[in-house]
Amino acid sequence: MNLLVPVFLLKIIFVLPLKMLFYTLDLLLVRRSCNFRLKLIGRIAMREALNLSYIQSFKDVINPAFDWLNGFFLKNSNEEEIFYECTDTDLKMLPNIKSLGEVNAKINWFRKPVDFNPKTDSIILYFHGGGFATKLIPSTLFFLQNLSRFFPRTAIVIQDYTTTASGKDTDKYPRQLIESVAAYSHLSQNVSCSNIILMGESAGGNLVLALLQYLIRRDINMPIKAVAISPWCNPMSYSDEELTLYKDCERIDSISFSGLKRFTELLHPTSSHFNPLDPLLNIEACFDEKTWKIILSQVDLLVTYGTEEILKHQIAKFINKLENIQCEKFNLANNVLLDEGGSHIEPALIISRDLSNWSRYKTVSRILAMLDRK
Repeated sequence: MNLLVPVFLLKIIFVLPLKMLFYTLDLLLVRRSCNFRLKLIGRIAMREALNLSYIQSFKDVINPAFDWLNGFFLKNSNEEEIFYECTDTDLKMLPNIKSLGEVNAKINWFRKPVDFNPKTDSIILYFHGGGFATKLIPSTLFFLQNLSRFFPRTAIVIQDYTTTASGKDTDKYPRQLIESVAAYSHLSQNVSCSNIILMGESAGGNLVLALLQYLIRRDINMPIKAVAISPWCNPMSYSDEELTLYKDCERIDSISFSGLKRFTELLHPTSSHFNPLDPLLNIEACFDEKTWKIILSQVDLLVTYGTEEILKHQIAKFINKLENIQCEKFNLANNVLLDEGGSHIEPALIISRDLSNWSRYKTVSRILAMLDRK
């Protein structure tokens, strides 16, 4: 057994509670937060657990634990394996691909109505977050389960992409994007779905935005809608302004800059051919105005993020660039939600079986309204 595994587990058992107590008291007594909420404790636990992790922790502890927990929700779902052959066109469209050949991709049919009609019914293709390194966070399944109860005619498919946790170059960027292309192509071409909705949080939000650009470049039929929840717009680009101005947000958010840098280290290929100036990876920093102008004219896009998350700077800059395109189908009132007091991926962290109560959360309510509008 890797010695780092028991060390990490001991840290979670003994160190994590102390760090949670320290940061809770810091907010209550030192900073005298007048807006302290119980959910801040959950954010602190999530953030500090990530900060205590090693790179090997994702592969040896966190992902097996998530798989075990998610198994209770996914026991009735159908897993499907997809084979996708990377073509010369893929090599041209994606600057960081040299050779991948045939790619294996997996999807989970989380919800599929008995009489599902791919021509008329909507289907959500969901991309989970976790810095591309972890499997789907179990709380996200509450979000998806409630979505399926709210829209019983809508199918939901979860992209189970290869994580970067192995540390192998073949599992790093852009493998996750290619597997997402495979999943979309399968639903669009093989299943003949006409009403695809892309949705994802954090790293999954990055995949949503990257996939939209890829589809436009390939002139492939576009989804009807897309929802990016706290998208990680620049996985390999952080400005000094961002690191300085939003450092204080780390104390109240569910992620930290040090945690993100650990994810970046795993995502970054060791190949000397890697080019970080890729608009399908660093979406805001390498913003492709021409491509996004076409996307906004064809796809109903919703971007949500919180005032208390450390990524709000890069997300806000991305939204500002979208707004400057001046497309009549995109405006701040209908296509953007800034959640006051919201953290990173806030909707995916809400655990509630009360559908009425769940649907009243501000971000959730906006997502439901967007999915329901014609």
